[in-house]
Amino acid sequence: MFKNILVFKWGRKMKIINVTWHNIDILTSEGEIITIPPSDIRIVLSEDLKDLWYIEYNWKKIEVKIKKFKWNEVIEKLLPKKEGVIYLVSSVVAMLAPDRDDFYIIWWKILSPDRKTVIAAKYLSPNPYYRW
Repeated sequence: MFKNILVFKWGRKMKIINVTWHNIDILTSEGEIITIPPSDIRIVLSEDLKDLWYIEYNWKKIEVKIKKFKWNEVIEKLLPKKEGVIYLVSSVVAMLAPDRDDFYIIWWKILSPDRKTVIAAKYLSPNPYYRW
């Protein structure tokens, strides 16, 4: 059973906390799929529905809704930086937190043969939006 510990090559152990709303399945290098269940912490972003945009497609005017997500301080309180802890977050959360190097996202999804279902993630990626 997976004990929420990720061992990096340099021998440092990190606790993984999944703050998404769903299980995260990861394919190991041995071909085994491990599941990281969601924690009790849930991130809910503030949403702000902006003006509707219109595009023309095949001579028709189509509405496109624009959503603006806001980072709020509540998330900072829920997810304080802790030594030896990384958080699995959604890409949107990672994008809104370019100062957090402890946020990780899934990378390279493995899809079912019909390409409709995500079977597992092949990699975890450090926050790609982090400002070094």
